[in-house]
Amino acid sequence: MSLTFHIIYTPETVKPLLPLLYSLLKWSDCHFRLVANGCSAGEQATLQHLCADQARLTYMALPTTQVMVHGHALNYLQTQNQEPYFCFMDSDIYAIDAFLPTFLPQLADRAALFSGMSLRFPPTGLVAPKDKDFLAGPFTYTAGQLCVGTTFFAIYHNETLTQLREATGIGFTKYRWRAIPPAYQEQLVRIGAHYQQYDTAKLLNLLLHLHGHQLHYQPCAVLRHIEGVSRFAVIRRRSWWAAVRAWGGRWRRRLAGQQVNRGYDEALPYLTCLLLALVNEQPLPSPPPLPDPAGRAWVAAARSELVALHAEFVQSNREG
Repeated sequence: MSLTFHIIYTPETVKPLLPLLYSLLKWSDCHFRLVANGCSAGEQATLQHLCADQARLTYMALPTTQVMVHGHALNYLQTQNQEPYFCFMDSDIYAIDAFLPTFLPQLADRAALFSGMSLRFPPTGLVAPKDKDFLAGPFTYTAGQLCVGTTFFAIYHNETLTQLREATGIGFTKYRWRAIPPAYQEQLVRIGAHYQQYDTAKLLNLLLHLHGHQLHYQPCAVLRHIEGVSRFAVIRRRSWWAAVRAWGGRWRRRLAGQQVNRGYDEALPYLTCLLLALVNEQPLPSPPPLPDPAGRAWVAAARSELVALHAEFVQSNREG
C-alpha cells in the first residue's frame, strides 16, 4: 500500500527542514505532497524544483498569500484529497529507520491512526488532566483514556472522514464549547469529553468516536518530532516593535505579581537554531543547560541525529 503524506511548510521553514524530508524518503516508499502555506516565491520555487526531480514528491500551494490557520489548511487539503487515506505529518518530523511497518497492520479496523509525539513528551502520549478546560494538541487521550489523536502525524480513512464532515459540518478547526451544537454537547458530556475549548482536530476526532469509529494512537520509536520550528520562525519574523510589545506585556504582568511562563521548552528554540546553523554552514550552538537529565539526553540524541542527517543529505545532493 502506498500512502501520500501532506507536509505543510510555512514561511522560512523550507530550507532548514528539507534534510528531514530526505530521511522520510530514505526510510519509506511513501509519496509526499509538499504544501506551501504562505511561503515566499523563492521557497515555493525550491519546493517545485525538488518535486520536479523526485518521482515520489508532488507540489501544492494553498490558495492564500498569508499563512492559513492549520485547521483550515487541513480542511482544504482533505477536501481536495481523492486517495483512500488522508495522511499528513508535521514538517519537523524525521525518521531514523523504516516507520511504515509500525502503522500498516493497524489500518484495517481503525478510522484513524496517530503518532509523532514531540521528543520532549512521553512517546506513549499524554492524558489530559481532569481539571483542564482546554483539550490542547499534545493531549492524545481524554482524562477517561479516550483517544483524541494529534495533528503531528495522522492517517485517516478518507471516505469515513468525508462522510462525517458532510453529516456534521464539523472539520479540523478549533472549537469553543458554545459553538458546538447542543446535541453533540450532550453526547460529549456523556463520554466525559466536555471542554471549554478543543484544539485542532480534537472535536472532529471525538465525533468519529460518537459515530462508532475506532481511533488509535501508535507510538513509533523511529519517528522523531522536534516541534516548534514553524513557531520560532514566526518569532524570528516579528518586527522589532512587536518584540518590544511582547516584552512589555511580560514586564507588566510581572509588575502585577503574575507568573510569566514562556510556554515552551528551552530545548525547542535550540533545535531550531541548530537546524539553521547546519543549513547555513555556521558554527553549531551549544545545548542549553537543561536541569533535567532526561531532557539533556534527548536533546543530545537529537543533536547527534540531526548533524548526521544533514551530513548525509548534503553528501547525497553532491552525488546527485
